[in-house]
Amino acid sequence: MQDEPKPLEATPSTPEASKIESAKSWLAREFNIDAALVGVPKLSRVIGLSASTIYAHMRAGKFPIRFRVINTTPMVSLDDLAAWYCQPAPDLAPVEPLPPKERRMPSPEDGEGWLDALVQMTLDDMGSPPAAPRKRFK
Repeated sequence: MQDEPKPLEATPSTPEASKIESAKSWLAREFNIDAALVGVPKLSRVIGLSASTIYAHMRAGKFPIRFRVINTTPMVSLDDLAAWYCQPAPDLAPVEPLPPKERRMPSPEDGEGWLDALVQMTLDDMGSPPAAPRKRFK
């Protein structure tokens, strides 16, 4: 006589699997995901990036979630999305702030042209190319 097959477990066997199942049901409920595969427009709402950014990362091979291309449409499985969602965030090294620039702000006491110097200093800080001098009308 053959052994009867064991019934499938109704609940996941590991805490990690349980966490992923919870994430799957939350994602499905919160973002109205009703299929096993998620397209980029819906994925965009889930992860908070624009669709064009997601497509660009996929083309560059830098998208962190495994995806499949079905009839030229990239799709992410809900299982892979939930597993990615449950991963801890990567540790990022703190960014050291840039040292402040040593400079003196132009003021009206500097005479004519102080305002132009202040505007130019601001444009330089913003990385704007230098502007050609303009004539002032009085």
